[in-house]
Formats: sequence, C-alpha cells, structure tokens
Amino acid sequence: MKAARSFTFAIIILLISGPINPSPLLAQTKNEKEHFRIDLQFGNRNIYRDSLPNGTDIDFMNYLHKDREYSDYQFLDFGLTIAPSETWSFKAGFKMLSDMQPSHFSLTARYYADSLNACFIWGITSTFSIYPQYLDAFNRFHILTDTGFTADLNTNFRQRTLNDMGLDLMPFLSFNHKRFHGLLTTGIGVYSFMPFQELITQKKTSANLRREIRYETRFSPSISSLSEIEAGFDLIKGRKRSFGLTLKAGLLLSNRRIPYSRTTVTWVEEQTISEKVNPDKKLYTKSDLSWGIYLKF
Repeated sequence: MKAARSFTFAIIILLISGPINPSPLLAQTKNEKEHFRIDLQFGNRNIYRDSLPNGTDIDFMNYLHKDREYSDYQFLDFGLTIAPSETWSFKAGFKMLSDMQPSHFSLTARYYADSLNACFIWGITSTFSIYPQYLDAFNRFHILTDTGFTADLNTNFRQRTLNDMGLDLMPFLSFNHKRFHGLLTTGIGVYSFMPFQELITQKKTSANLRREIRYETRFSPSISSLSEIEAGFDLIKGRKRSFGLTLKAGLLLSNRRIPYSRTTVTWVEEQTISEKVNPDKKLYTKSDLSWGIYLKF
C-alpha cells in the first residue's frame, strides 16, 4: 500500500510539472506569459471603524459586526486568471464566508506596461469588487433610547447584510526570480455601501399607540486608499506548468458613513414625519490576510 501511494504521488507530480526546465534562472520578460492560473486560498478579514455616540439619530456604522475573540470574518477564496497575451491578464474571483455561499465577487484587468530589468515589471491594474459584511443588533439603539415603548416588536436577533461595492485603479510592480515571485500594488478607488431598507415597529407601553420607523439608506461614494502585497513560491516548476504556495495581504482605508432617510408613522394620531440624516464620516478599514495554493498552466 505504501508503494502504491508513492507511485500515485509520483504520477501527480509528473502531470503537474511536465519536463523540468534545467535553467537555474527564469528571467521575467514580456515574452513570458501566463496562460491560466487557478488559486485556492483561506483567509481572515478584520473590519475597524471609529465608534461615535449615536446622539438623537442612529449611526449604522456603530453596528458593523465585530468579533472580539477571533477575526471578524473567515473566507474561502477562489480565483481564475487568464492571460491572452504578453501584456494583458484578466482575473475573476469569488469568496465564501462561513455560510459557504458565494458572496464576494471581483473582476480584475491587469496591463503589463514595461520591464524594468530581468526581474521586475510594472503596470496598471483595475478591479471592480463587491463584498458583504453584517450589521448586528442595530435595533439596540431604539431599545436604549425609546423609553416608554416596546422598542421593537420583531423579537428576532436583528442582523442584515451590508454590501460594499467599489472600483479601483492602481499601479503595480511584479517580481519574478527562479521559484520566487511577488506583486506589490497600491492606489485609490471609489467605494460605497449599497442602499438597504429596514423597518422598526413599536407599541407604547400600556397604550394603543403604535408607530413605524422606516429607514432607507443612500449611496455615499468615498475615495479609498488600497494596498496589496502578494508572495509566491513554486514548489513544482516545469516549462508549462507550476504548482506552489502563496501568501497575500491587503488593506483598504477610507472615511465612510451611511446616510439615510427616516420616515416615522404614528397611529392613532396619524402623524408622519420624514427626515434626512447624514452622520459624520468616520475612519473605516478592511484588512485581509490569506494563504493557499495555486496551479499555473
């Protein structure tokens, strides 16, 4: 049985690697192009935001999900890269959180402009992406402030998905030497939380008075700073195929807010009040750290 396992492992290595390139130095030039690459990574994400007092109006940013013991989110990341020419590559990616539902999507176009030397190439990359996070227990604001009322007749735990959508443009510098390769990217983008609606239904204690509070959030685009660094090592390297390990880290930094319109309808008085609320912007960061494997062919 041990011999059979060894033979099977040897066959897998041969299928992946193909003929071994005897050259000790694989210089990176614009004539060397990557046709396809498949990535599989596991990662952790942490969200940070300044927390300010709600005051008389709810600030939804105060209720972004936060795990005080572990990372805020864990994800599984899949990516497929296609390079149709020496100067262009395109990548489609999606991630899954613990619910194992595809919920993050990204499309990346990368242009390799010029070689600086045998190991370095610079270029421009652009990415469209959308990723989710959670708002937790935002009805707590009403529980604390709306005294004299059953603050929320919905007794379930209040959690909803908040999607963040953005488009960025960044220069990059890539490195390739023997089995080692890396990528450094930094630039700016425009991001905004996607609008959503929420309803809070209340009843006055020991009375027949009821009221509904309807929230409708609005787009609020914000300039964001983004940086990414990626490192890889080819465990198996052939002329046309390679298999290796990768480590990637990314940081998004911006000032964000979630503006909204609030409509309060009260019965029996039949009174309706509509307001627009613009909370102050606050520091918001998203940091990712992931590691995994890749196959190039």
